[in-house]
Amino acid sequence: GPSEFAAGDYVLNVTPADDPQTILYSSATRSYLAAATSTILLLDRDPSRTAELSVRQVTANGDSIEMPDPRIPPRGRVVHAAAGVGNVDLAENGDFGALIVADVALGDVTPDAPLTAGTNTYTFTDAGNQGAIVVESEQTIGTGLFENLILTGSAADPGVLNTVSFRRVTVYAC
Repeated sequence: GPSEFAAGDYVLNVTPADDPQTILYSSATRSYLAAATSTILLLDRDPSRTAELSVRQVTANGDSIEMPDPRIPPRGRVVHAAAGVGNVDLAENGDFGALIVADVALGDVTPDAPLTAGTNTYTFTDAGNQGAIVVESEQTIGTGLFENLILTGSAADPGVLNTVSFRRVTVYAC
């Protein structure tokens, strides 16, 4: 039912009934204004998100705001779609000792790999040769999302496209 809280900064935690030590979800700190009305929705897992629980805030204006759990890291697939570019490796923020993916061929779509939320620099290099940079690009990765990092373009003009990997299943009845 409805609850009233004083204006201030809050963290929303969701736990199983009678088990406050098991945190299923924890929001970032959010500021709430006095006399504001919000509805918090706890939803089943969204297949486009890496968390097991989706939480949305619906404001009195009808705006719907995703409230990701900052403890849950994003994951991403790499798609090699750059014609004329050989096999590639991908490093995040210059960490060539822990590649995101290695030896990805044209047309390959990799399994999901851990990514870091926030703004990161992604460097595609020739496979096995970190000194041979194909393209380097700064991309923003969302908290708790499945993402696609797509190597695009041609060997003469490669680029990187970052998209959210929407994984909802649509069923049509005939």
